[in-house]
Amino acid sequence: MQEASASVVALLRSVSEFADRSPDESHSERGNTMSDSKSTVRYLGYRSLSGGGRGFDFSCGLGAAKPTMITIEASSTFFQGPDRIALQEAAGICYETLKCRVHTDPTYTVDRFDLTFADVAQHRKITKMSGSRR
Repeated sequence: MQEASASVVALLRSVSEFADRSPDESHSERGNTMSDSKSTVRYLGYRSLSGGGRGFDFSCGLGAAKPTMITIEASSTFFQGPDRIALQEAAGICYETLKCRVHTDPTYTVDRFDLTFADVAQHRKITKMSGSRR
């Protein structure tokens, strides 16, 4: 796990260093750096956790660097009650949450974190309920 955290730190430092460059400096190295600075987040799947929650696994990588796995844990409370989220919906919410955290905090270096109600509120796509016409 520490190796994964170290890879995430290196990935995020690279993004941060690139963002801090002047336009002329980044333009002069466009051949090497622009393609290398592309980050990739991929959904790998989910696992059942003790207590009825789910762990959503993602691969996060920068350019040619070795991707690291990050798990977002959603407690069972998210899947119960009138405002529950569907399992399929949770994967998308977790994906958007991870992208947002990496984008807003380039020093973000954890290999797992818990989904929060604030994350769900921010990244949940509200769909129009289909009903009968009168």
